[in-house]
Amino acid sequence: MIEMSVSVAVLIGAFCLGRALWRKKLSARLMYACWLIVAVRLLFPWQLPLDTGVQTVRIAELPETAEISLPAVQPTENAAPVRVEIPVKSTVRAVWLLGCGAVFLCFGLSRQKLSRELKRGSVRLTAASPIPVYATPHAAAPCLFGTFRPVIYVPETAVADEKALACILAHEEAHARQKDGIWSLLRVVCLGVWWFHPLVWLAAALSQRDAELSCDERALQTLGKEQTVTYGEVLLDLMSRSVSRRAFLFHSMADSQNTLKGRLEAMIHPRKTAPLCAAALLLILTLAVGCTAVKASAPKKTQIEFPAITSEIETPAFTASLTLPEGWRVQESDGDIELYKGDERMGVIGANNYPYYAEGEAPEPLSDNYYQVVYASIRLGSLCYWDIASPAFKRTEHGETALATIEYAVDPGDNTPAAGWEHKQLRGIVSYNDKLHVYVTVSLSEGVDEETQKSIAESLTVG
Repeated sequence: MIEMSVSVAVLIGAFCLGRALWRKKLSARLMYACWLIVAVRLLFPWQLPLDTGVQTVRIAELPETAEISLPAVQPTENAAPVRVEIPVKSTVRAVWLLGCGAVFLCFGLSRQKLSRELKRGSVRLTAASPIPVYATPHAAAPCLFGTFRPVIYVPETAVADEKALACILAHEEAHARQKDGIWSLLRVVCLGVWWFHPLVWLAAALSQRDAELSCDERALQTLGKEQTVTYGEVLLDLMSRSVSRRAFLFHSMADSQNTLKGRLEAMIHPRKTAPLCAAALLLILTLAVGCTAVKASAPKKTQIEFPAITSEIETPAFTASLTLPEGWRVQESDGDIELYKGDERMGVIGANNYPYYAEGEAPEPLSDNYYQVVYASIRLGSLCYWDIASPAFKRTEHGETALATIEYAVDPGDNTPAAGWEHKQLRGIVSYNDKLHVYVTVSLSEGVDEETQKSIAESLTVG
């Protein structure tokens, strides 16, 4: 959610910057239409993963001992105090859903109340308009109300002045031609989903302001330039009336004093779109959408490069490739090759070589029991035993991969005899390459399930 919020902030910020730079060189209709790109991005905020290729981890030196360390486990009796962990993701999701519900409920109740107010005592007029027009005593200013079947409501006081009524109808009909009822619905949905994001509320307010500027352009094109003065007088008259925006639920010709100056200036000096400025704004939007619509994903493949082993048996450098679960990474620390998910240790990777035999001295390389010879050296004494499942989980041309259960004893640290130590089990994976005579082990921490174990084992190759 944080990544999506940042991407939304970048997009809205980029568009607001372009809007501020070129608003006098772009038509209001073009500026208003560009908000659709922002709305679509708000409603579809997901980011596509960008494949970052293969992560390569180079191991400078393997530990001298052949033993493979296990993920750390606290002794049972001397365990650290129990921590109460708050499920952050589920808590954040619950808060977000509550916020969405509250915002949508507020909008819904406000819309229902406004609808009752406008309809109460309203009378339909025989005005020359393709949209039903009603005079109502409860409208402080004219407005277009409705999503798919919009209706124009005008104050009763505006009916007597034919010129003013013509200006009002031209403006509200422009809203209808722009499908601003649907735009209002989109704003409500965006605000409901992004209720916690201040820039989304800013974007909703600016887009509604651009809607009014766009309708001024359309209305004056319909009325003719000679009606500019009359149209401006109507705007000035409506400014003195108290109009509640009711949370973006309808479009009204009336506006606040802060924005009225800009609307009057745009009427006196009509904006013409400069092609270069339009291209620059669209380029900024395209780049902003493109940059925020993708995110670098964790590498699909992790390749670990092991050095040559020059112990009793010399083995050349080799590699192990595996696909880790989402959010996991490989980290080398003090000779250990560890698996982490965030700050949580998920396992340890180890490697070593093993004695090879002359022909006839060992079982068939790919027979079902060959791993018992190969992996004998990782049975680390009586305190740690790898119970390797048979048959092998996966076979390749030069080896095989098997699942294992690692059984070990936990020293409680209180001088208890070894016979009384608690025995625990972990999931593990072992894989060998019979051509190179090397093997790789993966010891997984407590809590890693069988599905994850099998997924890693399926991807593990040694070569």
